Amino acid sequence: MITLYHQSGIVGGKWIPNSVPHNYRDSNSYNDGNYKSVKTKFISEICEYLDLPFEQVSPETYKNNIAYYHIEIDWIDQAFVYRNVFEHIDDRTMELIKKGNLRLLLWFPNEGFSLQMPRFIDIIDFCIKDLEIPLDKVYLVFGDLNIKNNYKLYAKQKGYVDINVYGMDSFESTYCKEIEMLESAGSYCISQDEFLHHWKRPREKSFIFKNANPREQRIYFAAELKNRNLLDTAYYSWLNRYFIPDIENTSSLEKYCADKSKLPQLQKSLKEFFKNVPYIIDFNGHEIEQDLNQRILVNYHFLNSYFSFVTETTYEDSREEDVLFITEKTYQPIVNYHPFIIASQVDTLTYLKGNGYATFPELFDESYDNELDVKKRSDIILNSIQNFNKDIYFSDIIKDKLIHNRNLFFERKGKDSWIKCFKWLER
Repeated sequence: MITLYHQSGIVGGKWIPNSVPHNYRDSNSYNDGNYKSVKTKFISEICEYLDLPFEQVSPETYKNNIAYYHIEIDWIDQAFVYRNVFEHIDDRTMELIKKGNLRLLLWFPNEGFSLQMPRFIDIIDFCIKDLEIPLDKVYLVFGDLNIKNNYKLYAKQKGYVDINVYGMDSFESTYCKEIEMLESAGSYCISQDEFLHHWKRPREKSFIFKNANPREQRIYFAAELKNRNLLDTAYYSWLNRYFIPDIENTSSLEKYCADKSKLPQLQKSLKEFFKNVPYIIDFNGHEIEQDLNQRILVNYHFLNSYFSFVTETTYEDSREEDVLFITEKTYQPIVNYHPFIIASQVDTLTYLKGNGYATFPELFDESYDNELDVKKRSDIILNSIQNFNKDIYFSDIIKDKLIHNRNLFFERKGKDSWIKCFKWLER
């Protein structure tokens, strides 16, 4: 059982999150969502959802057993730059961390980007050193499943302190919880009966290609799909969420394209693609920010296409840094009985198969999952999309795999990842 220590205890009937400024430690701020830098109750909510035992204690009820002063980070800039969460650790709490059995838990499994991202680890490292927090008392849970090796690399290069780090897939459980919330609100994913009813019917489109945040890899794949005339066969979106990319800058194309002679044509295709953005198939850039809209799936798209082309959050050359981050994007096709090909890091499919999920080598050349060179990986993926054989799709083996994946997702609920993480914390 994990014990969660709240330095402010209960205020107005609510457990107040850790490391928020004093003027936000009240029930009104809780109700209004004014914390900004930290989440309110993520760990406890998921523990309740997965039926995992946990205990919440205040300074008055804490019995000096192993417990965690948990900072549930919302976003790095707010938590470590604009409102440095270390500043809001009370003196009494810091004393317990330094000399007692209280541990500092930096909880951030909902993101898993490169440690090159400016200031994030730099500020954590500086604060630990400046506050003289014992290194064995600091635990960082991060979304990069390879964080242990990646952190060791950067620690050696930059002289970071040797803290405890752990990579966790939190999205399997959170997305399962969100799907159940959506179903209770009347937004349903495809049922097995509905899937089987549509199984033998021809599809209007070949694949789904959804993009909200215009990351570099998505810019490249949009240009390639446009150039290969594959977008006409797809349900696709492009929302320019967060920012509008500079299409005159060819760095995104150069980073992922193996054949430099293709760059002028890809640049031309990208400009053609951007003439009519945004492309909207469900929610626009503003609407998708509301509630769980970015998680909602349109059943029609899945019933009338053959597979999903998932462009995950991280997609890099694994010879340089191997960040493996699995998000709800990967689980969305699984929920809706869809085969998938994933532009992600090396061993993404290996990870999924290790958890019991079936992949689709009958439909795609899955050697991309082992290809360290991101340019070669991109070519394998694009050629698989271009050469997709829809006749194989209607085989019983594909149907059985889709049913298996969907059922397994709701059986697992990602609980195993949480159990393993808690065992690591309390070792």
